[in-house]
Amino acid sequence: MSLFKNILLSFLFITSFSLVAQPGLDSKDVEVIKDFEANLAETDKLNLNPTLPAVDTSAQRLMYQIPNRNLDVNYLPPKIRPIAIKGAEVQEKYNGYAKLGYGIPNMIYGEGAYHLIEEEQYNVGLHLKHVSANNKDIEHQRFMENYTAIDGSYHFNEGLAADGAISFLNDQVHFYGYDHTVDTFSRDQVKQRFNTLDLTGKIYNGKQTDADFNYEGAVNVYTISDNYASRENAFSLNLSGAKWIAEKHLLDVNLKGDFTKFKGDQDFNNNIFTIAPKFTFHGEKFKIGLGANAVLHEEEFQFSPDIDAAVNILGKKLTAFAGWTGNLQKNTFRTLTDYNPFLISQPTFQNSKYNQYYGGISGQVQILEYELQVGNKSVDGLPLYLNSMEDAKRFEVLYDTANIFYVTGLAGFDLTKGLTLNLSMTINKFDLQNEERPWHIPTTEFNVAARYKALKNKLFLKAECYISDAVYFKNDQGDAEQLNSLLDLSIGAEYFFTKNIGLFADINNFASNRRVRWNGYPNYGVNLYGGVTAKF
Repeated sequence: MSLFKNILLSFLFITSFSLVAQPGLDSKDVEVIKDFEANLAETDKLNLNPTLPAVDTSAQRLMYQIPNRNLDVNYLPPKIRPIAIKGAEVQEKYNGYAKLGYGIPNMIYGEGAYHLIEEEQYNVGLHLKHVSANNKDIEHQRFMENYTAIDGSYHFNEGLAADGAISFLNDQVHFYGYDHTVDTFSRDQVKQRFNTLDLTGKIYNGKQTDADFNYEGAVNVYTISDNYASRENAFSLNLSGAKWIAEKHLLDVNLKGDFTKFKGDQDFNNNIFTIAPKFTFHGEKFKIGLGANAVLHEEEFQFSPDIDAAVNILGKKLTAFAGWTGNLQKNTFRTLTDYNPFLISQPTFQNSKYNQYYGGISGQVQILEYELQVGNKSVDGLPLYLNSMEDAKRFEVLYDTANIFYVTGLAGFDLTKGLTLNLSMTINKFDLQNEERPWHIPTTEFNVAARYKALKNKLFLKAECYISDAVYFKNDQGDAEQLNSLLDLSIGAEYFFTKNIGLFADINNFASNRRVRWNGYPNYGVNLYGGVTAKF
């Protein structure tokens, strides 16, 4: 099936879901749901700065398909910031929730969170999660993830506030990417385990100050290790201040020290100091931001501009924006293995220096909110991935200089009360200096998601479609070859038959697409799970 047919099938699927869902809507008590978390900007401030996407697995990907981790890659073109939407209806407040389920292939899923303490000035919360699966049709195609986190905040009488969190993640994968008709391994021979301990804390002004000045000091410490004697320790300190002038112009300064040390066969220190001042002038129908990113790394200083502008052409219906920015972005053991968990334990490290020009339009027209961005990004130190020459089950990382022309877009539709449709796309064209292809990096991705909530918030339905083109790899002869593309269709439902107790079910990849995201690692086929959910 060609990519065009995949896209057409996806559109027809989501559209049919939307049409079927419309009859019988409850006009009294319906909540509007959006996929992305939106921030409503002040009407006279056009905060449209694109940012690099954070490493985040939350966006429409299957929570238990480790071989198919379609994570946002830090070095790819920036994700468009979600545009503002109307606030959702306030629901009845609960202190906690719990979900427990079982599915195919041999999947166990459990998750829960609870506010241990919730007072006016302070609160403490707990979050627990376990998810695992074992496809016995393919030797060692299995994984397990355990996550624990405690977070809290405290607001002092003087307006000072503090947040903090500690979390631990145990993430187990297996190197099952080998010829199962020829080789066989014990589980201990192919097991990989990442243990990550995170501590974060920040102090900031919890209330608006008399001088209209906002400040924040944040600290992050983490350590990550695998069971092949690799370890990475990191510490970062970020200080920032923002001063509003005449209640609409903004002067802000960010100072950051980011220190990372990798310990393995060869130790590697990666320390970066950054200072980023910026002034943003807001006019009646436009804004202009002038700033810079000054970075010190290995006694080498680099300076990059941070310039952006936006103008309202037709009020909220149409806004045009453009910008020029650059920076130095870290590539660490944590970020690289987050993207590719089958990486070797002693990878090479190189940071990514980028320079980017972009422009686009955004707006809101009746039921439609949209944003379209076009840009060009040059990257010195773009990470690519190839099968290791020493162990084909694992991958090595290599770096290249690249020029990337990209188009990204978002669109959100409030079709009716309770029914929403969201679309996103990313199209990249890579021009590499040394390598023939962007090895194992997708160039085209589409995502469509529909949400429907009704029956006074007792029924929740969802349908999703994710499409990605085939990635390139090198075969045994060293020639470029493509893996298969992805068409991932998923549906889910949740129904509360009492005020607090409900049932849920999800069917993922019901098109049974056997895409190979990483060479040698076939994806799970159809998988489903369901269980009980409770809020209390």
